[in-house]
Amino acid sequence: MERLFAAYEAFCVTLESLRNPLLLAIRLYWGYLSVPDDRTNFFHTLSNPEDFYSATPYTYWFAALLILILGPGLFAMDTLLRRRFASVSGAKSDSAT
Repeated sequence: MERLFAAYEAFCVTLESLRNPLLLAIRLYWGYLSVPDDRTNFFHTLSNPEDFYSATPYTYWFAALLILILGPGLFAMDTLLRRRFASVSGAKSDSAT
């Protein structure tokens, strides 16, 4: 029962940490579409990317997408660091024996 509760708790934390970046990315996407000049820049991303990158909400929108993509999961920084240092400490303990 305790393992089930731990799995449920991990699931809830993951959903909560995915919700905020998703809402932020949607909000900034809406910010792009609500301003006529930025809307034009957004739809001409492939033909004229300099205008898209120079728009005001681009930096924040890109950061929100990075948080959404690299957030909790297998490719999150804390998971990668934990995996890296676990393998290093495992190698040190194996060589000591």
